[in-house]
Amino acid sequence: MTPLLFTTTTTTILLLLLLLTHLPPTTADFLIYSGLESQFIPEQLTATFPYFVFSGKPSCADLRGAQGYWPNDDVSKNKQGVRCKGPLLEPPPADQVDQFELNSGEEHFTIYKADQFHFFGTDGRDLGRCEPKSCRDDDVGGCTTQINVRSGCMMWHCHSYMTAKDINWNGSNSGDDGVEEDEDEDEDQEEE
Repeated sequence: MTPLLFTTTTTTILLLLLLLTHLPPTTADFLIYSGLESQFIPEQLTATFPYFVFSGKPSCADLRGAQGYWPNDDVSKNKQGVRCKGPLLEPPPADQVDQFELNSGEEHFTIYKADQFHFFGTDGRDLGRCEPKSCRDDDVGGCTTQINVRSGCMMWHCHSYMTAKDINWNGSNSGDDGVEEDEDEDEDQEEE
């Protein structure tokens, strides 16, 4: 009777292991927002278009403190930013973007329209899929700091094992590392 029990237990364990190896990996979502940052400097107004990565819909505080990734023609190797191949609009309609490459310094991947918006690491590994969103889907606006105004709208909703925390260089869900620098202390150090 003992050998039968051992065989049944062993078979059950092997079946469970087989089942677990064929389950899809756990996924976590992250959102890529297209932003607008307007700076008000006396006699001059400048506008830039950074991209942000969040774990969920950001608040104004999240958007103000978020790590921005700015457009760049070359984001290979250690060059951080976003390379977007598609319509020359800011923000470009996500469903019309042929390639969207993001290099955060921590993660580096490209979303491809031709591959149904799957995104791949620099090693060619399929990291997940992103759903293109309309900027009307989920936007945050009018978030002011001392000298600028930031706004943003969701461009991509991505499904992957990666999280916003994995992507953002400071390891945060929103780009805000929660550390406020003391400007007076920095000035004192420069004078020494």
